[in-house]
Amino acid sequence: MRLLAEIINSRLFTTVRDSLGLTYDVSFELNMFDRLKLGWYVISVTSTPAKVHIAVDACKNVQRGLHTNRITPRELDRAKRTLLMRHEAEIKSNAYLLGLLAHLQATSVPRKDITCMKDLTSLYESCQHWRHIPGL
Repeated sequence: MRLLAEIINSRLFTTVRDSLGLTYDVSFELNMFDRLKLGWYVISVTSTPAKVHIAVDACKNVQRGLHTNRITPRELDRAKRTLLMRHEAEIKSNAYLLGLLAHLQATSVPRKDITCMKDLTSLYESCQHWRHIPGL
């Protein structure tokens, strides 16, 4: 989910800010519930009053385009690099480590030890491509 969120964030930033110049900043944040199979996302747009409605429409178009515009190998590689660099930078932070340990007690998590933190790097690196993204 972090890879997908990073790709969406990149698409929003590239399209709405860089290509269209409609916003100062745009970001995508994914929040998942701990015990329910639900979650929500927030797209934040910072723009001028004259451009804010156009920027919101552009964000909606990027979001709708996830169904038809497949994730490219370049997007996936960029997301992996970004997340791996972020992981290496934040691995010494207690808050980050606690976030990685979340859900270890859940019955749906097959591995019940902290090796998941060590496996995160190999997990990101092993992602090759997505043919279909469930839920999109």
